[in-house]
Amino acid sequence: MSHEYRSIETVWKRDKDHFGLNLGDLRDQTNALVKAWVVTEKVDGMNLRVIVTWDGSSTSIEVRGRTDKAQLPPGMVQAVLYYFNKDAIATLFEPQKAAKITFYGEGFGEGIQRNPLGLAGKRFRVFDVLVNDRHWLSDVEVREFCKKIDVPTVPILGMIQSIPTTEAELDAITHGGTSKIATEPVRPEGIVARPLLPIFDQYGNRVIWKLTYREFDKLRDIAKREKEAEEKAAQEENRRLAVDYALQGGHTPLPDGDGVLVAKQEHTPVSSPDEDYALSKGNLPLPGGDGVLIVADLPTPEQRQADEAVAVSM
Repeated sequence: MSHEYRSIETVWKRDKDHFGLNLGDLRDQTNALVKAWVVTEKVDGMNLRVIVTWDGSSTSIEVRGRTDKAQLPPGMVQAVLYYFNKDAIATLFEPQKAAKITFYGEGFGEGIQRNPLGLAGKRFRVFDVLVNDRHWLSDVEVREFCKKIDVPTVPILGMIQSIPTTEAELDAITHGGTSKIATEPVRPEGIVARPLLPIFDQYGNRVIWKLTYREFDKLRDIAKREKEAEEKAAQEENRRLAVDYALQGGHTPLPDGDGVLVAKQEHTPVSSPDEDYALSKGNLPLPGGDGVLIVADLPTPEQRQADEAVAVSM
């Protein structure tokens, strides 16, 4: 049996209404205790396990997805095994002593997640290693381990002391928002960060987090939709005020509260230079060609108060 890799959580909590990130609000408070993070590029692909078993004299290699039921795309197993040489792997083990190493990595390239990096063929990079189902290697150990057998690892981006809360800060970590794997300038999926040595929270889970560019895209989309909703509400309020003001002026309400006919004759279509002029000034045509709703010249609250004051004094 091999450990399935636990999904890496986003570092910030999510807003319950829009499911966007609450930047600055940590999902796991254990992260606040870590003073330095090792950061690697998050590759947009599929999670894979390469399970290497040593019986004391020979090795067996098995490739699986993140779960045992995961279906791998055609050619993925062969692409992964290309990187693992049994003779080289045998040098990692002690003779006559059974052991197991699980390499966790990302499969990416053609036919995987729409291949956002635009690469030819299928590729594989290791990001974590578990020894004998119980010992996690540090990032430095993972790289040294994989270097011995010539297996590629995900790009390391450096170390940080604070967790990014803006896209600009994420850009600074990813060296301008460009993937170190892609052959052309392409935005990476994001970053993964972990402490220098593996540590665990109060629930026994490893302290590790991710932050992707997609989250900032989502926040922009949420802000855009909120702005559109505010503008629509303002237009509705402007229309309501215009209707109220027009009614006060003695104009005729249209059926079902659709607006006000800016004419003394009820439901008489209006077609005149006056209507064309009103529309050219930003006023609204009413349904069915019944007239024009005057909104562009709506008086300000101060003007209305002045008019009411004059009416009272009369």
